Amino acid sequence: MKQAIKFFAPAACLLAIGCGGTHSASITFPFVRVFNGIEGFPSVAVQFHDLSANLLATSPQVLLGAANALPDSNFVYTLGTATVLDNNGNPLFAGASVQYAQNNKYTVVACGGSATYETVVLTDSEVAGSAGTVYLRFVDAAALANAAGPVDVYVLPAGTASVPGGTAPKIAGLKYATIPAAANGAGVDGNGYLAMADGGATTFSVIFTASGSTTPLFPAQAVTVADGAYYTDVMYDTATAGVQSATLLADKR
Repeated sequence: MKQAIKFFAPAACLLAIGCGGTHSASITFPFVRVFNGIEGFPSVAVQFHDLSANLLATSPQVLLGAANALPDSNFVYTLGTATVLDNNGNPLFAGASVQYAQNNKYTVVACGGSATYETVVLTDSEVAGSAGTVYLRFVDAAALANAAGPVDVYVLPAGTASVPGGTAPKIAGLKYATIPAAANGAGVDGNGYLAMADGGATTFSVIFTASGSTTPLFPAQAVTVADGAYYTDVMYDTATAGVQSATLLADKR
């Protein structure tokens, strides 16, 4: 649901040419999608506040392991915080302040349990990539996987159920609630996306393991992708204690 837009200082209007609705002559406000990876809650919502505690927007309640349906929440571009609310609307956790910039779309991954709550703010690519390449970003939002230790991610031919001997992970040493970086894999860009030649394939098998292991943390995930497109794959703790799963999100929307 689009939220009513409130300007908190005259300067905000000066920055937006035309100052009208969610679009102006040259500016689109930030749009934010929420993914629910909070362990132990069937659904959560996220509220966004500016640094003066003014409410900017509230997302709908989002089911565990899912992202909210369109439209995304939108608000005046600002330095803001994301506060996770449980299914009864009670605050669980307030993340660090993040700059939400004009003309950008974001995914806020809410994750963890009572001692490990985090929000991971991802900048989502809305462009078309190069032909013959797929762009994959992986997030470990599962505090219970590998006792919150780092994980490796393998991207393998469709139907592959286990890691073949001698295969190197595409992403290595990915820590809980962090954005992938170049140190995690060759070809990772500044927003955490791994650029990977797809060889004309549209389906792959993704396997998450504890770092340094080839034993899957849960059964291989079958993913379907489009050539030149950008995706975020989020591993999360399911409603069954100690069991993980993953959800692939298309980032252009």
